[in-house]
Amino acid sequence: MDKPWARPSRFEISPLIEIGLGEIGRWVRSARREKGMTQQHLENVSGVDQTIISRLENGRLHSIRFTRLAAVVGAVHDERPRSTRWT
Repeated sequence: MDKPWARPSRFEISPLIEIGLGEIGRWVRSARREKGMTQQHLENVSGVDQTIISRLENGRLHSIRFTRLAAVVGAVHDERPRSTRWT
């Protein structure tokens, strides 16, 4: 084991999963930037911690609750005016 101090994963991260995690992260980052949002804005709107968003965007997040991921996706696709969204 490369990192004996690391918590064991519940499942093996295969190369296919690694590719998928990277693609999801790039998509989230691209959508966030397209909306002119910072990771902090996204945290404020979605309720998902900025460090989680960073790890998600960098493909280093191997587990996230589906509802949290949905909150991030919903926040970057929220079409309400900015004054309503980013409070």
